[in-house]
Amino acid sequence: MRIGRVCWAMALVLGLVSASAFAKEKPARKRPSKAGNVVVSPEAAAKKPGGEPAAGVVEVPVEKAARQPAVEAARAPVGKVADETVESASSGDDGWELDTSAEVSPPSAVEASQPSAGALLFHWPVSEARSDRKGLSILARWDGEWNGQALRLHWRQGDNGSWNWTLFVTRRGKLEARIPPQDVTAPGISYWIESVEADGTSRARFGSQEAPQVVRVARNAREQRMKERLEGHGGHRYRVEAVFRHADFGTNSPGGRSSEDNFNEFRIGFTYRPLLAGLYQAEIGFLMVADRMGFRTTVPVHSVKPGAYLAYLKLYWEFSDVFGIEPLLMLGASHQGLEPGGGITFRVGALRSTHLDIGIQGARTLGWSFVTELDVLVARFMRVRVRNELTNWPTNAGYSFHDDGIAPYGILPAIGLAFMLPGGVEVNGSIGYGIRKGYDRGWIHGSVGLAVEF
Repeated sequence: MRIGRVCWAMALVLGLVSASAFAKEKPARKRPSKAGNVVVSPEAAAKKPGGEPAAGVVEVPVEKAARQPAVEAARAPVGKVADETVESASSGDDGWELDTSAEVSPPSAVEASQPSAGALLFHWPVSEARSDRKGLSILARWDGEWNGQALRLHWRQGDNGSWNWTLFVTRRGKLEARIPPQDVTAPGISYWIESVEADGTSRARFGSQEAPQVVRVARNAREQRMKERLEGHGGHRYRVEAVFRHADFGTNSPGGRSSEDNFNEFRIGFTYRPLLAGLYQAEIGFLMVADRMGFRTTVPVHSVKPGAYLAYLKLYWEFSDVFGIEPLLMLGASHQGLEPGGGITFRVGALRSTHLDIGIQGARTLGWSFVTELDVLVARFMRVRVRNELTNWPTNAGYSFHDDGIAPYGILPAIGLAFMLPGGVEVNGSIGYGIRKGYDRGWIHGSVGLAVEF
């Protein structure tokens, strides 16, 4: 019995000691203040009379403490909160308890330096591009609300030159500005983005006029070929040319005049070179042959003068700078009435360099003409042309009198030179000796021309 009583006494003493020790280690509960809107630690309330928290202790509204403890802490001054713990409330079984696990990081650079700066512009920079028919698209978007007047894109070709600008427009939820295709050319372009604020002031949003974004533009095969073709023509796409030619076949009378069979020809034309993969160039012009331009013939023409006045169109296609084809359409008038005509020329070699032409053309009353010409580029400023023509111009067999022994055709070989002068000016000429079949002797013929390219 004594042993049992001693055991019960020892157990009672141990229980009392454990209960008092547990009561000392248990943290004090926080209770809402009389106002019912803040949570204050008991240590802070003890430092100042009336339950006022001491300086440096954060008061967190009850309604917000459980929801956004980190956001409320971020509003405190930077440097005073980063290393301290923030008292936030969490719901327990028996009321609000102290939680010292939440630590606060300082606000971001944007929040610290521009707490009410408004929207930020996000842009995807472009550093490389390929020339395209649609141009170059520049995209951006606002993060936040921006109430400015306009957003501008400034660009220029290369590293110098004048700046161009256009406005951003909204497409598919993004801001987009487009640089036109004619400006997206190698070696590159530069651009920067500027905003016009609500008060009218301008602000560089991406890059600046002094330090723009540089975009390297690569040429595609089509553009590279076009560039080489254009350089081969001295950078000129347009050409205006005037040529006067005197064709002479000599005479069939041994003791007569040196020339009794000849005609004059004048041609003026305008050429445009699109230099595309297919259509290389197009030429339109006017051709006057014999009649009032002058002619002599041994054929009795009576009241019908040989010759015609024709408008013409040439379209030239060149394939891989190796082979080309050039059809010809002519339409005009003569003393015989309406004068239709045409022809075709085949070319071996690039037009801008050494090439060989083989062609034929004809008109209703003028007759026909078969031409071969070798054009040799001996220097950037000089060409040599070797030409031969077989023709019955301007007295077509349709109204020639073969009973008089007049052959229907003659031959006109010639050699010519063309000089490219500064400013896109070209001076050309040729000289040769022509003769008609069956004649005793021929005579000198030639041409002179002037062209301007730009």
